[in-house]
Amino acid sequence: MPGVAGRTREIIGDPMSSIRRALVYTTAERYVNLLTNFALVAGISRLLTPEQVGVSALGAMVVAFSETVRDIPTGYLVQQPRLRSGDVRAAYTAMLAISLLIAVGLVLGAGWIGSFYQGEHIHAYTYLIAASLLPGPFERPIMSLMRREMEFGRIAQINVATCLVNAATTLGLAAAGYGILSFGWGLLFGSLTTLALAMKNGRDWSWRNYWPSARGWRRVVAFGGFTSATALLGSLYEMLPVLVLSRTQPFHVVGLFNRATLVVQLPDRVLISGLAPVLFPAFAAEARANRPLAPQYVSAISYFTSLQFPAMALVAVLTEPIVRILLGPQWGEVVPIVRLMALASLMVIPTQVTYGVMVAAGAVRPMLLSTLINRPICAVITVIAAMNGLTWLALSLFVTIPINTIVVQIFVRRRIGFAWADLARVCIANLGLGLITCAAPLAMAAANGWDFSYASLSQLLVAIVGSAAGWVIGLKLTRNRLFRDIGDLGAMAWGRLVRYLDARRSAA
Repeated sequence: MPGVAGRTREIIGDPMSSIRRALVYTTAERYVNLLTNFALVAGISRLLTPEQVGVSALGAMVVAFSETVRDIPTGYLVQQPRLRSGDVRAAYTAMLAISLLIAVGLVLGAGWIGSFYQGEHIHAYTYLIAASLLPGPFERPIMSLMRREMEFGRIAQINVATCLVNAATTLGLAAAGYGILSFGWGLLFGSLTTLALAMKNGRDWSWRNYWPSARGWRRVVAFGGFTSATALLGSLYEMLPVLVLSRTQPFHVVGLFNRATLVVQLPDRVLISGLAPVLFPAFAAEARANRPLAPQYVSAISYFTSLQFPAMALVAVLTEPIVRILLGPQWGEVVPIVRLMALASLMVIPTQVTYGVMVAAGAVRPMLLSTLINRPICAVITVIAAMNGLTWLALSLFVTIPINTIVVQIFVRRRIGFAWADLARVCIANLGLGLITCAAPLAMAAANGWDFSYASLSQLLVAIVGSAAGWVIGLKLTRNRLFRDIGDLGAMAWGRLVRYLDARRSAA
């Protein structure tokens, strides 16, 4: 794949490079999905009770865990230098077997799950979750091959359509009184949409790839075994708070934790997750070309934290208006929890970047080892904290996040050899960028007796505009590379607009 490797030599390069176009596609996709999910969360938070949201959180946990197990072979399809037809069939067969196993287990255990958690319609919700997992094995190989060929424009279209169908179905049925079942139907129709569009847009895809085959399964398992074990342990760790809270606290507490987590994760879902799918193929291309990964890794961390740190700082400062607008006034209890979680998240180095570079470098075993070291320690802390309520659970993040970050970076450095000073420099600079970004809203709160409500629309608009201006000024002051990249993108967009207007005038 020399062509792909050549095009991905720079993580952030020439504005017309394939990587830059991929970043544009994925960022546009995430912003469209953000608006869609914003409407979904705002509507659901007003249509359903915290108890119902808590039950839906259990379902979301099951889906996330199931997809982690099912998607074992997808990274293999992206990372391997050369793929044979048998590799694709083996990956599909593995995903189909896993999906059927999980779906059958959910169907057989639906009655027990409903009795254990004693929630309304949980058994029917479980059936819908099982059904929503079945289209995955048919569309995931196609989507993985699209990622491999960096066809992020097509991927963005499919993901946006899926998000719209899911949101419309969920909101419509929730408004009609279907309660938690609306989430299940939304998942099912979203999965079917992804399947239909993936099969329509997949290039060189043949029905022969859907013929089960065990040939090559050893290569898939050998690659996916360690990566999936790492992802599986991470998924189990993320499930712990919900599991503990659901057994020790009322369901409305689970709902509060779910909404707080959702608010804190908004910057990650919009800014980081949208860009991360581009990085893995880019890192993989660099690794296949035998080029050093350390410079690209530090560059990617700098790029991502220049978005993440200011965004998380703003969430901590503007928590009250964010919760008021996104969730509604009835969710005021989550404000202090969101603020604590957002501040703790300033110690996170994007895991999508570290995981992507380690997998691309073929260091899946060290990633598993790092997980086995830090997750048990963090799990004990998390369980003890969750048993004592939401506030203690939020405070525990100030301990568990640094443990995880330090352990993971030690293993990454062993593999790719970056300098601690380089990593510290970009992180400190972007923490400063976050402080500059928040200068305007902090000054407004101080002038109002440290009132962080920003109750009037004018106050909120001034805070937002001031934060945006502060971020741009901070990029300039810290000499952040993103400042130049924004200028390049603006020039590219302006040039296209001018050409479009000239073409329209010529046609007239």
